[in-house]
Amino acid sequence: FHIAATLGTLGLIAFFTLLVLLTRSFVRTFVLSQRYADLYPFALGLFGVFAAFIFSGLTEWNFGDHETVTWLWLASGLQFALYKILQDKKISSSV
Repeated sequence: FHIAATLGTLGLIAFFTLLVLLTRSFVRTFVLSQRYADLYPFALGLFGVFAAFIFSGLTEWNFGDHETVTWLWLASGLQFALYKILQDKKISSSV
C-alpha cells in the first residue's frame, strides 16, 4: 500500500515488474546451480536472502530503508555474477 500511495499506479506496476524480474533471475540461478555442488550452497544462500527480504517486507517498509535495501542490491549483484559463472561452467563442460 505504501508504494501505491507514494508512487501511484505506474510506480506500483514498475515495482511489481522489478520484483517479478528479480524473482525470475534468482530462481533461474538457483535451478542452474543445482548441477554444481560447489556453487549450490552459495545460490541457495542468495535465494534465502532475497526470500527473507521479501518476507520481512510484508510488515515493514524495507525499500525505504537504505541500510536494509543495500543487502538486496548486494545479493542481486552477487546472483547475477553467479549466474554468469554458472553459464561459463555450463558452456565449458559441454565442450
